[in-house]
Amino acid sequence: MLLDAPPVLYGRASERAALQSALATAMAGRGSLALLAGEAGIGKTALVDALAADAWEQGVLTLRGHCYDSTVTPAYGPWRELLGGAPRTAAVAAPGELLGQGGANPSPASQEAQFAAVVRYLGALATQRPLLLVLEDQHWADADSLHLLRVLARALPSAPTLLVVTYRDVDLASGDPLYRTLPMLVREARPQRLTLRRLGRESIGELVDARYPLPQAERERLVDHLLANAEGNPFFTEEILRTLEHEQLLTRHGDHWELGDLAQAHVPHLVRQMIDSRVDRLDDNARRLLHVAAVIGSDVPLDLWAQAAGVSDEDLAPVVERALQAQLLAESTQPATLRFPHAIVREAIYESMILPRRHAWHRRIGEVIAAQPQPDPDAAAHHFQRARDPRAAEWLVRSGERASRANAIQDAVDRYEQALQLLEGDDQALFQRVRLLCNLAGAYRYTNPARALADLDRARDLADRMDDRTLAAVVRWNRARIRGFLAEDTRADIDQAIAAYHALTAEERQRVRELGRGVAGSQGALAQWLAHHGRYQDALAIGEDCLAQPEASPEDDGIERGHALLGVALSQAGLGRPEKARATFAAARQQFDRLAYHFMTAAAIKWELLEDALPFQPYNTERIARLVAEYGRVWLQTGGFTARDGDEPLFPLYPPLLLAGHWEEARRAALAYVGDAYLRIDALAALAEIARARGEHSAAWDDIQQAFPNGPETSFGTPFFVRSLALQRCAAELALDEGRPDVALAWIDAHDRWLDAAARVLNRSEAATLRARHAELRGDLGQAAHLAQQACDLARHPRQPLALLTAARAVGRIARLQGRHSAAATALHDALELADACSAPYEQALTLLELAELTQQQPDEAAAYTERAATLARALGAQPLLARISTQQAAAPATAAPSASAHDLSPRELDVLRLVARGLTDADVAAQLHISRRTVAGHLQSIYGKLGVSSRTAAAAWAFERQLLE
Repeated sequence: MLLDAPPVLYGRASERAALQSALATAMAGRGSLALLAGEAGIGKTALVDALAADAWEQGVLTLRGHCYDSTVTPAYGPWRELLGGAPRTAAVAAPGELLGQGGANPSPASQEAQFAAVVRYLGALATQRPLLLVLEDQHWADADSLHLLRVLARALPSAPTLLVVTYRDVDLASGDPLYRTLPMLVREARPQRLTLRRLGRESIGELVDARYPLPQAERERLVDHLLANAEGNPFFTEEILRTLEHEQLLTRHGDHWELGDLAQAHVPHLVRQMIDSRVDRLDDNARRLLHVAAVIGSDVPLDLWAQAAGVSDEDLAPVVERALQAQLLAESTQPATLRFPHAIVREAIYESMILPRRHAWHRRIGEVIAAQPQPDPDAAAHHFQRARDPRAAEWLVRSGERASRANAIQDAVDRYEQALQLLEGDDQALFQRVRLLCNLAGAYRYTNPARALADLDRARDLADRMDDRTLAAVVRWNRARIRGFLAEDTRADIDQAIAAYHALTAEERQRVRELGRGVAGSQGALAQWLAHHGRYQDALAIGEDCLAQPEASPEDDGIERGHALLGVALSQAGLGRPEKARATFAAARQQFDRLAYHFMTAAAIKWELLEDALPFQPYNTERIARLVAEYGRVWLQTGGFTARDGDEPLFPLYPPLLLAGHWEEARRAALAYVGDAYLRIDALAALAEIARARGEHSAAWDDIQQAFPNGPETSFGTPFFVRSLALQRCAAELALDEGRPDVALAWIDAHDRWLDAAARVLNRSEAATLRARHAELRGDLGQAAHLAQQACDLARHPRQPLALLTAARAVGRIARLQGRHSAAATALHDALELADACSAPYEQALTLLELAELTQQQPDEAAAYTERAATLARALGAQPLLARISTQQAAAPATAAPSASAHDLSPRELDVLRLVARGLTDADVAAQLHISRRTVAGHLQSIYGKLGVSSRTAAAAWAFERQLLE
């Protein structure tokens, strides 16, 4: 007899190999028992069919017996079916009345003899041909059948017989005979135990590839659908595919297939019938409660189920027990929650309800969720939507707001657009529609500002129809914000928004605050945005007013307060109040972090770095490193915002990298983010600064032109005020590098106009340094010296070490040009000490070169400075600086023979010198070497004398030149 072709198996290679190995061992005379477990439809029968085909090809006799639902399976039913399939041969005669086949069941007294007869009979068959015995669905077997199984299993090792038993492990209950028999079988027969798991994505993909050649995108869509609905169950998978073909959602066209709209797919009829048969075993009350569970969703929290159905936990418990036994529900990993074992099970139960009843239950469940202390807006919105309840719009808005806070921008957009669609044409909901459009614009503000502006234009039209000046004020300033992203002139919009805000009454301002509890920008966000424009006084007034109001609830007002804190911190920093700014930045960061608003947490860290840590405490490298690391950690949590270079994440935080000399890392990150409207100016500023320092002037001017299409005449009023100032300074430096004083002056004047408009204290020192350099280029050294000294004074009040460093270097350079060498040395040594303290290699190299030019008449000292500067410049790729160094080296007089060598210093002096050369202070050196500061000072005086130098900087240069730091 020919067998049907065995099924093609997917994802079962290891299990099939294990059974084939057991069959081969049995054919060699050593029989065994194999237990094959798994849920319904998991593929146990298909695997046994494949094994039977293998057995037939090798001349093995296969006998099979099945159990059926316990209500219809007779005693010894599987054994009688198995024995009934045995061949009738003269060589092996079956004993009469085997297991009562003549009619009656064997009596208990004769049972042992009957079992022995069965074992002898099967043993005799096995002497003719090896046997494969299969007992399927033994979870329904009677106790006597299982007793016979135990008896036969003990005899298998001496017979060429493989006995395979299949059962549903998930269906076993404590009262089932197999539940009690399994431990004894395992102990007595030591069977091979195989449990079939659900198929994974790879196996489902192989099945799809083998049957349905589809384009990659369609293939993934089909695999996703199968995984979501069949969840790896092969039977469900096959039935879904068959139904998709039948409903012409999966159609063949020649040698390829096409996939239709899977949202139109229905539960397969055979699957529905199978599930319906399980549901029909429940009583009416249990069926009603199961319908409620299906409406709740795939996961069924017990408290929600009980509240929605209006039953007590005690009334629900027996229903849960019966549903678990029927495999209609399963336990979940979540506490106090059940789940449907397959999405298709829930869907079949759900679709069995009439539409009005489904709507009613959705409405009831939505109301229960909405009344919870911390309702899930997604769940409430879903149920109200399915109920066609108008309350869906409100909960969709809440869901969108939550998604936006979590940086799930597309999810937020989807929720807002669904809500808008529900409210479209409803003139009684104009307020909600305006707010939704503002929220949509907020969600699109970074990714698609043009779309955001279009939404705000619609919002403005609706607000005008309402004659609501609160809404009009919010829309007006939101439009200014988005237009700023589009590099448009927003001065008039900002002025109008500020005037509109100040014209509002206290009650109207409270409405503005309430609007701000979502994404739509309002009071706190306005304060922050004004600060980004350099409108510090306005930002302080509005931000402090926001913070002075009582907090309605931490979540509702938390974002508003976070925005207000950041706006106040930016204003305090820009106005030169570092202590206040530091505390307020920390409060803003903590506020956003508490709300898990990752994007704004990262923004708060960034601005704390750019406007506090770097300008006021650049020497605190530990704090800077901590903030940079924290920024990277938080930025990664913003999801789709993170750009990558291969597997390496890139972060849009450039000034710390530039200061530390990590120019290439900064350049790669800037190139990755320069196309983002929100991050564009930051990226252009970094690229321009790097290009200038590397001598790529054309590229630097291109970057500046992109940011300032109108050149230095560009009006004050950009939302990227701080980094635009950096670009203006870069443009002025470029023009000065190129010897174009008129162009430089235009940029310097523009920079000063912007500072004056903002009343900004930061960057005043840098502005004075630029004017000093401009005066130097014009040959007015007296004016240059005055301006450089003014720059130093500005950098000291409040103290700004990096600004003071560049100002002191300018003082030293100009003093050298004036022939005031002592003053030059003092200023340049001060500058180098600051550069060392800030771990700023480019600033170190620039200052070292100035010292080399100052000490040209001391060849050893000048050469040491030059060599150290060259090493730093080469590492940075700073070509203009390297060119200056080459010029300096060519102009230097011949170097005298070294006056000292490392051998002239004691071991302890060498230790001190190495640490000093690394930039450590006397106190740091003392701590490292466990000596006093006075001893360190004594060693330094001895070192100076032996080396013939007069400062720690010169001594460090001497050590650097001789590679004593390695």
